[in-house]
Amino acid sequence: MSPLARLGPIGVAAAVVLVSCAGGSPDDATLPGLTPALGTPRTAEWAALVDDLGAPIGDRDASPCHRGEPACFDAVIAEMQVRLDELGCDHRAPFAFTYLEMTRGVAAQAPTFEDPALLSVIDARFAQQYFDAIDNWTAGRTADVPAAWQLAFATAENGEATAAADLILGMNAHISRDLAYAVAQVIGSTDDLDEEPVDYTKINEVIGEVKDTVLAGATDRFDPNLFLLDQDLGTD
Repeated sequence: MSPLARLGPIGVAAAVVLVSCAGGSPDDATLPGLTPALGTPRTAEWAALVDDLGAPIGDRDASPCHRGEPACFDAVIAEMQVRLDELGCDHRAPFAFTYLEMTRGVAAQAPTFEDPALLSVIDARFAQQYFDAIDNWTAGRTADVPAAWQLAFATAENGEATAAADLILGMNAHISRDLAYAVAQVIGSTDDLDEEPVDYTKINEVIGEVKDTVLAGATDRFDPNLFLLDQDLGTD
């Protein structure tokens, strides 16, 4: 199995399914790590919807994300693009680039999901976790930065790690840590999810379709050795 596969599509789906099968519907305020957004929006599109993302998934009037409208993904992608442009050659850029391109791939397939609104809200809240972490770090609010992100950002700031290491540390923080919280927020605000919803596993297929192109783009942009992340190590 390749290093990327260990954190990639299967890791995403597994994290979502595990959280979705948890019993009960806890109130958002009881979930650990869910602090108010402290990030600074870079775009008008993101600023217009971020404050409404905490509304229950069933509140279809809350935001474009809750209605499953393309404007939700457009806002997330626009915010990601500006933030990537700001980073330049910063060691946080490999993750930012990969995350942006993966999100573009998911957005393109959003209309094919059974519940585009659920997908949109999870995607936006997922992105919010990342935006808040990087903004808190930049502002010196390290106590508000999750430990996994502190490691990723401190390593990037040191500037001595490879692009592959920077990318994996970012993926570990965002997939292994942030995704569970983003999904838990949604699970805690709805009672009508299936035990094995098709959309949770469909995301595997979508990411699997785009990951080669995304990794090739990151390899060309940051490090010619990045393609090695998707090479089979010969172990189960």
